This record gives sequence, structure tokens and C-alpha cells, in this order.
Amino acid sequence: MDAVEARLRETARGCLSAYRTWRQTPGESSIQSLSDAVHELRKALARIEIDMSASRREEQAIRPIPIPAHRAARRQ
Repeated sequence: MDAVEARLRETARGCLSAYRTWRQTPGESSIQSLSDAVHELRKALARIEIDMSASRREEQAIRPIPIPAHRAARRQ
């Protein structure tokens, strides 16, 4: 398991735990801990989105950019 997956699992567990606590005893302290847990989960998801974007960039760098049709017509 890589670091991103471990972080996602850990933050999801923490968020679920904070949600359960908030559902059992709604209040300012439990809502604050749930808010913090959701924020951490969002940060973990943002890391995944960054990795996905970097992967797409690498894939696009491998493929050559096609010459647009109007430019290809001019060469002949």
C-alpha cells in the first residue's frame, strides 16, 4: 500500500468516526471535529487529483501533437 492510499484510508476512517460521534451527540465540539475530519479528507482527495493530473500530463507528453488540418494543407 502506497502513502496516498494509506492516507486516504486513515482520513476516511477518521471522518467516519467523527461523523458517528456527531450523529450520536450533536454539538459544537463534535461538529468541529467532524469539520476538521472532512477538511483532512478533502486534502487527501486533492492529492489524488494532483496525481491524476500529473499522470495525464505524462501520457500526453508521449503522444505527438497532431498538425492541425489547415497547417497540413499549406505544406503541399
